[in-house]
Amino acid sequence: MLAFVVLVALVGPFAAPGDGDLVAMLRSRDTGPSWPHPFGTTMQGQDVLSQVLRAAPQTLVMVACSTALAMLIAVTCGVAAGAFGGWIDQAIGTVTGIFLVIPMLPLAIVIAGAVPRDRHSMAGTIAIVALSCWAAEARVLRAQAMSIRSSDFLAAAHAIGECRSRIVFGEFLPNMTSRVGAGVLFVAIQCVVMLTTLDFLASISSGHFALGDTTGTTWGSLLATAQVQQALLTGTWWAFAFPALALVVLATGLVLVQYGLDAGTGPQLGGARRRLGFSLPQRPELRSPLPALRDAAVATPAVVSTVARRVPLYAFVLFVAASIDYALPRLAWRGSLVAPPPTGSFWSGYGHFLGNAAEGRFGQGVPGVDQTVWSSLPYSLAVVGTATVVAFVVGSMIGLLAAWRRGSAVDVGSTVVGSVVWAIPPFAVAGLALTVLALRFHLFPLQWAYAVDLQPSWSWTFAGSAVRHAELPLLVLVVSSMGLWIVNMRALATATVNGDYVLLAQAMGLRDGRIMWRYVGRNALLPALTGLGVAFSIAIAGAPALEEVFSYAGGGWAMQQAAIRGNLPVVQAIFLAIAVSVVVVNLVVDALGVILDPRLRET
Repeated sequence: MLAFVVLVALVGPFAAPGDGDLVAMLRSRDTGPSWPHPFGTTMQGQDVLSQVLRAAPQTLVMVACSTALAMLIAVTCGVAAGAFGGWIDQAIGTVTGIFLVIPMLPLAIVIAGAVPRDRHSMAGTIAIVALSCWAAEARVLRAQAMSIRSSDFLAAAHAIGECRSRIVFGEFLPNMTSRVGAGVLFVAIQCVVMLTTLDFLASISSGHFALGDTTGTTWGSLLATAQVQQALLTGTWWAFAFPALALVVLATGLVLVQYGLDAGTGPQLGGARRRLGFSLPQRPELRSPLPALRDAAVATPAVVSTVARRVPLYAFVLFVAASIDYALPRLAWRGSLVAPPPTGSFWSGYGHFLGNAAEGRFGQGVPGVDQTVWSSLPYSLAVVGTATVVAFVVGSMIGLLAAWRRGSAVDVGSTVVGSVVWAIPPFAVAGLALTVLALRFHLFPLQWAYAVDLQPSWSWTFAGSAVRHAELPLLVLVVSSMGLWIVNMRALATATVNGDYVLLAQAMGLRDGRIMWRYVGRNALLPALTGLGVAFSIAIAGAPALEEVFSYAGGGWAMQQAAIRGNLPVVQAIFLAIAVSVVVVNLVVDALGVILDPRLRET
C-alpha cells in the first residue's frame, strides 16, 4: 500500500486529467463521481481526482521529513535521558516538558509571528510539525529505557567494564528497536494529524495565524478546505471523502508495515507467542493487576520525593511558557498578523506579567479576559480529560488482548481499525459524526456547549444540558484517540509477552487471563501510563479544530476565535491556563507512576 502511495506521488501529477477550461468547470460544479470525473468536482468545478493526485507528492514529502526529524530528536533525547539519568535526564526532561506544555495553536502563532508571512515555507511547516510531535515519543522512549536500565544484562555489562557508548548502542538500542519501530508509526500518524490540523486552522483563518497550507497542495489542505466549505452538510461528500480516503490508505500502509517491523527488528518477536493454550477464565478477574495500588501508603514518601524533584522542573517549564506567552503580541505584530502594535519596551512589563501569572491572574487585569477563560476552558478540560482517561483504559485493554493474541483476527482487526481511525484528524471524524449522528439521526445536539436558552449556573438543568452537549465531542475524541492506546499497548506488551517469566507462569498452571492482566499488563503499563499525560497535552492542543466543527464554546474555540480577531490578551490567558493544566496532569501522572511501579521508588 505504501508502494502504491509512492507510485501515485511520482506518477499522479503527470496523469491527472485536469479541470478543463472555464466553461467546462462552470458546467460541472458540484458534480458527483462520474466517468468524466471519477472523484467528482468541487463547488468551483475543480476535478477532485486531479486535486488528490497533485497533492500526493508534497503530502508524502512533508510527512516523511517531519517524521524523520521528529524521530531523530525523540530517539536521541529519549534514549539518552533513560540510559544515563542524572543531570542529563533532568536537562532533557526540562526541554521535553517545555514542548509538551506549549499547545500547538500558540506555537503556530509564535512561528508565524517570528517569520514574516512572505517567508513562510514548506520547511517552516515541517519544523513546526516535527517540534509538535517529538516530545511525546521521547517521553515514552525514556520510560522504556528506564525499564531496560534495571535489567540484569545491563548490570552485567556494567560489571565487565563496558563503556557507556557501547552499552547505549549495543544494549539499549537493540532491545528498543521494536519500540522505535512502533514509534515511527506513532510519529508518522501524529505528523499526518498535526499537518492536517494546521491546514484546517489556516483555512478557517484564511492564513492569518497558522503555517498550514490553504492552496490545496496537500491532502490535509484538501480535507480542511472541504470541511470549511461544509461539504458533508451540503451533500458534496466526495470533496471530503476522497482526500480522507487517501490519508486512510497512507495510515493503513504504515500500520501493516509495523507488523513486519515487529518480526524484523525484534528477533524474540518473530514467531508466535509461546503458550500452553489460551482460554480466558469464565469469570474474568476484576481485581487490580497492580499490587502497588494496595500499598499506596508505603509509596507516599517516594511520591513526595518525586513531586519535590519535579516541581522545580515544571516551574521552570511554566516560566519558559509564560515568557513565550508574554512575547506573543510582539511576535504576532512582527509577522504582520492580526494584532495591535505593541507599546513600550519588551522588559517594561515583563516582571509584572510574570507576577500576575504566578498569582493565577491569567487575564493580566484586562477587563473580561479572566471571565472568558473561566467560562470556556473548563468545558475543554472536562471533555479532553474524560476522553483521554476513557480512551486510555479501553484502548490499553484492547491492545493488551491484541498482543496476547498476536497474529489473530482480534490482533489484526483491532490494531488496523484503531490506527486507521486514529490517522483521521479529529475534526474530520467530528464532521462525519455531526452529519450522520446529529443531523441525520438526531441522536445528539448539533452545536454549542449547552442549550442556547440557558445561562451557566449551578443547577441540575444546566449540568444536564452541558453533559448532553458534551456527549458527541467526547465520543469523537475517544474514538479518534483509542487507536493510539491500542497500538501503543500492543507494542509494549508484545515486547514482554514472550518473556521467560510468562512461560514459567503458564507452566505453574496459572490461568491465561491472570497472566495476561497481572504479568504482561503490569510490565507494559509504566511506559503506557507515562504517555497518559502526553496524550492529554496532544488532545488539548487539537481542541481548537474539534471545537470549531461543533461550535463548542470551549477554551480551544475561544482561543482560535480570539486569534482570528486579533484579541491577543484572550489568546495569552487561555494559552497560559492550558500550560498550567498540562503541567498539573503530567505531575499527577509522575506521582501515579511511582505508586504503581515499585522500581521507581529506588531511583
